[in-house]
Amino acid sequence: MGAFRRLRDMGYALFFLAHLAMIILFDAQLVMDKKLFAKQLIDFKNQYVKDYKDPLVGNNPTWFQSFVWLEIFAYVPFLFFGFFGALAGARWMRIPSIMYATSLITTAIPMLAHILHDNFPAPKVGPKTPDDRMYLTALYGSFIAVATWMLLDNWWFRSSGFSTHKIEGPKSTTTYVGGKQKKN
Repeated sequence: MGAFRRLRDMGYALFFLAHLAMIILFDAQLVMDKKLFAKQLIDFKNQYVKDYKDPLVGNNPTWFQSFVWLEIFAYVPFLFFGFFGALAGARWMRIPSIMYATSLITTAIPMLAHILHDNFPAPKVGPKTPDDRMYLTALYGSFIAVATWMLLDNWWFRSSGFSTHKIEGPKSTTTYVGGKQKKN
């Protein structure tokens, strides 16, 4: 079970690092001055919009900009500390991870609904074929999938009898298994 926990924490660390880079290098371009970003990053964003017809990045609606500001002010600090916390397997990560995962799911659902159900007339950027919509659904849906796993994992498995941890005092060691105290 220890190897699984370590692998899970490494997966979270990689996800946190990737999301942090995506916010700082890609999403922030939608709300900040273009002069702050290298030409290659701006070109990459423009090529992404051209290739994948992402209406959120291409049209940059105001409601989506509010989500980007949320990412910058709430997610970036969490992701920075979360990366190191996940690497260390820190138990303090449980509640912040639940909050992050819940927020990520809550913001990704309207994005998915916009991609799947809105019409995008000619001057607007947007998916034109069902395949375009499915690609974007897979892209944004992957965030929902990872966040759902993170939410359930931190809410259920890390707080129930599936986890074991020790509290060591100066004279004795007490082990808690499934919420029950066991003296050693």
